[in-house]
Amino acid sequence: MGLRGGIMAFVAAGIVLFVAGFDCANACRLGTPGEPSRFERVPESLEPGTHVLVFEVDGADRLTLRPISKDEDFTEFFRPAMITNDTGGVVVAQPLTSLVQRREPVSVVKFRVLCESPSPFTGSDSLLVTLYIEDVNDHPPVFVGDPYQVTVDELTPKGMVIYDGIMAKDKDKANTANSDIYYWISNGNENLKFSLSPLPRGGAAVVLEKPFDFENGDREMNLTITASDRGAPARLSRAQLTISVKDGDDQPPLFTAAIYRASVTEYPGPQMRSLQLLLRTEPPILAYDGDLAIDQRLNYRIRSGNTGQHFSMDSATGALTLVKLSTASS
Repeated sequence: MGLRGGIMAFVAAGIVLFVAGFDCANACRLGTPGEPSRFERVPESLEPGTHVLVFEVDGADRLTLRPISKDEDFTEFFRPAMITNDTGGVVVAQPLTSLVQRREPVSVVKFRVLCESPSPFTGSDSLLVTLYIEDVNDHPPVFVGDPYQVTVDELTPKGMVIYDGIMAKDKDKANTANSDIYYWISNGNENLKFSLSPLPRGGAAVVLEKPFDFENGDREMNLTITASDRGAPARLSRAQLTISVKDGDDQPPLFTAAIYRASVTEYPGPQMRSLQLLLRTEPPILAYDGDLAIDQRLNYRIRSGNTGQHFSMDSATGALTLVKLSTASS
């Protein structure tokens, strides 16, 4: 009885030892010997189903992914795949664009690939995977609030900012060349009347470099603003800015003629010293505001040559009246 029990114990022990030895020899293996980790660069534009990593597999029943930590679990974006009996891989499961477009972009993803040996063997192996998600310049800048419009006074001095609302956004990864935007005026600035100045908060301001001249045609101007990122190749977009100029009061009234002539056709007689004789001038006395868009009401008056006070002028119409005759004594 003791001998039988010893034999069973020996046999049992032999079985245990045999199984343990077999387990060590047939544990699954990932990658090549001496390859504990893999590093790969992955463009964010990869479509789901695309392989990002391929590695050797030996004696594995199935593959799984395990995050490095709970705070950095990105395994939902990938899935393991057995390609052949001796080849495995990691495949994109979800678009990677959402990783680089987060408020705090994710550019490095780490996880482990684990293999398990088929039954009845036990044992496992793991491969540390580090993926660098490369931002692809797949978004152009997009203007905010365009088209733009502004109304400015003709008398605005040069050097002044006339519009500071130029702004574009880029969905590519922040703080990279793919999202770094610069601006320029690509059309409508042939006379170099305007320039663009970058703003600390981002965007650009339009600066007046030469004075407006409403009377000579500066009434409405259309500028094309181009925004470009610094990716390779660069992506760009355009927006329109309409500048309407409001006429400023910078022009004097203008007469319709340089000289007006009038004559008295009837002599009222020497006994008449005071009268109200409306004079007809050729052409009629008329002036208009040099600031056409303002067209303010004008006031007329005789500036010189009326020392004897023989004439009066209607301040509203400019009509000239003879009010007193000349006398020998005067």
